[in-house]
Amino acid sequence: LIPHYGEQILLRRRDLEIAVANAGEEVPLIAWLEKRYHGDFTAFTSRMTRLHERWPRAGSRWDQYQDNHWEEICMWASMRSQTLWRTVEGLMLYQPALDCFNQMVERENQRSLLLW
Repeated sequence: LIPHYGEQILLRRRDLEIAVANAGEEVPLIAWLEKRYHGDFTAFTSRMTRLHERWPRAGSRWDQYQDNHWEEICMWASMRSQTLWRTVEGLMLYQPALDCFNQMVERENQRSLLLW
């Protein structure tokens, strides 16, 4: 994980339990991330089950996980949320640059039409 302008990059359990809006309903952030990255979460829990013999086969039943499990879950969720945030943030920053480029291309096209 790479910090970006002092942002908090490692989510805590209480951060993941905060409800976020999703299609008109409020769901915990961890539930949203699990649904968004379902295959990734399934692979993560499968890997944790192999590595740690006491890892519960709980899927998205969040109350089944102990504090030591939440440390791993928080790391997984932090990586997924940072990737998503950077992608959205990057697209937002490139919009003005793409608009400027489009205006420049349109001006060039207009000039070339005048030459013909």
